Amino acid sequence: MPLIAGAELGAVLSVLGTRVLGQFDPFVGPRLLLNAPTITQIRGELNVNARDFYLWIATHEQTHRLQFEHAPWIPEVMKQTLAEAFEPLAGNTSSMRDLGERLKSMKSEVSELTSIMSVLEGHAMVVMNDVTSIRSIKTIRRRFEARGENRSALAILLGKVLGLDAKALQYKRGAKFVRHIVDEIGYEGFNEIFTAREMFPSADELDHPERWLARTR
Repeated sequence: MPLIAGAELGAVLSVLGTRVLGQFDPFVGPRLLLNAPTITQIRGELNVNARDFYLWIATHEQTHRLQFEHAPWIPEVMKQTLAEAFEPLAGNTSSMRDLGERLKSMKSEVSELTSIMSVLEGHAMVVMNDVTSIRSIKTIRRRFEARGENRSALAILLGKVLGLDAKALQYKRGAKFVRHIVDEIGYEGFNEIFTAREMFPSADELDHPERWLARTR
């Protein structure tokens, strides 16, 4: 994998991983990308209603679009953290092992980045699963979860270089946090999280959403 710096991050993140069904790229464009061949293939494997499945996936990615639209500081944090990880390695090595060691030394930065990604992915998952107008949503959810969850490009990157379980990192952990907050204060209250960097949860608050509520309410 070639070394990258700020301007190149969007292009790399947009193409990582063949399991990615869609990707909102805030770095180049911004643009919303849907992997039509993979989406169509998986729809066939699951044997679910095509219109409902396509709407379900599109809802997830459109949620990401709105997240970045309302919190333009997020891609800057992502870009800065990854650039800081890659730039010291320039001219020396491009191995994933060296990149992993570099990221492991950036504990506070990586902790913030993984918390941000957990919230973004968890929020998109909760939203897509709350679309009651998708008539076969229960069937889609059950079959999709049994097959294995979609992972974003950044989740794949972090999983590779840090040895993280990307699914637990982004969906289970993040969705649990978002579901708790939405159940407590509704979507309108939850959406305040995008107003400032300081509103996003720490790693501790991510696992204890009641502490985030106590700090921000």
